[in-house]
This record gives sequence, structure tokens and C-alpha cells, in this order.
Amino acid sequence: MDFGLLLGHARSIAQGIDRALPGCVLGCRVRWTHEAAGVHCTGRCVGDEQSAMTPDVPIEDERLEFLRHAIALSEWNIRTLDTKAQISIVGFVLSLNPLWSILTSTCPRAASSMVVAILLMLFVATVLLLAFVFIVPVTSMRPKATGGWPKKGLFSAGDPNLVAAGLPADRIGSPTSEVELAAETLDLAHVREIKSRRFKHALRSVFVFYAWSVATFLMLRNCGAAAG
Repeated sequence: MDFGLLLGHARSIAQGIDRALPGCVLGCRVRWTHEAAGVHCTGRCVGDEQSAMTPDVPIEDERLEFLRHAIALSEWNIRTLDTKAQISIVGFVLSLNPLWSILTSTCPRAASSMVVAILLMLFVATVLLLAFVFIVPVTSMRPKATGGWPKKGLFSAGDPNLVAAGLPADRIGSPTSEVELAAETLDLAHVREIKSRRFKHALRSVFVFYAWSVATFLMLRNCGAAAG
């Protein structure tokens, strides 16, 4: 076999690899014996060297999986805050009945008292603050994007693996999808922070209401004796 023919064959292989895999280096070695001749080629890519040098850097699939679980966790936290606010409203409204019975038994004219009127105003304000947690929507930090992650309600979040299974493979694996998932994660974190802040303000209002209830009882406890 002609040595020049083998060398030309090795050169054509190297050019084809360079076009197909840019950034990769191909080294070929011609083996020539009396019985046979052949070409042995080995390749090395820049990405392989970077992966070997930085083994702790997560790959793209791992980053996408992390973002999917982060989205599901954020939605679960938001649902938890909404549920806490709804349960708090029910318990808070039911607590008014025994409290009102105590005040009216302490002072028959409690309904016409100014301190009781302030107490009722605090009650209405606290209920509104608790309802504000889950009724008023939080404004998004970014414009709504088209495509990418499916837009679902916060009350229908499920297993992130099942949600991601309905997406096209090219949509999940594209860099644009990774950016969209990261933006969605930040957006949900913003919603969670706002709702958590609202719930804390509502809890402070509950504390103020019960503190004023104790003060109202202390101010009205001699009302019955004065009336008598």
C-alpha cells in the first residue's frame, strides 16, 4: 500500500473530525509493516479537559433537575402560607364569640363603649390582613415569557419530574429553557417573600388585637359595679 495514500487518508479523517467537532484535536499515526499498513487516530477535546479539571461543576441536566425541584419547593411554600392564612382566619373569627361574651358579661354597655369600638376595628383590620395574604395576587418581577416552563396555578403543583415529563426534550435541554427556569425560580422566590411578609404583618395585628382585648377587659371590669 502506498504511504502517501495512507497519509492522505489520515489527513481527510482529521479534517472531517475538525468540521464535525470544533475545538477537538485529532492525532493520527501511520503503522507500516511488511504484512499490512493502517492508520491509528486518537482525539482530544477542550470540553473533556475542562470536565476532567473541574469534576465538581454540575452538568446541564443536573442544573435543570435542581431548578425543577426548586420551583416545586417554592410553590409548596407559597401554598403553605396561603393555607396558614386561611386557617388563621377561621380560628380568629371563631375566637370572637367567647371574647364578646366575656366583655358583655363584664359590662352590659360594652357595645356602646369607645374601647370596644376600637377593638372591633382591630378585628376587621386583622381579618383583612389575613385575607390579603392569599386573595391579592403578587405582581411578577418580570414579564410573562412564552414557551419554556408550563404556566400552572400554584394550587396544582405536583411532582417536578411529572411536570417536566410533559415538556419536549429539546425545550428542556436548551440553554433558553435553563434561563427561563432560573427566572421562574427567582419569580416564585419573590412571591414567597411577599406573602411571608404579609403573613407576618397579619400575625402582628393578631397580637395587637388580643393585647387590646385584655386592656379592654381591664378598663370595663368596673363598669358593672358603677352601673349598679
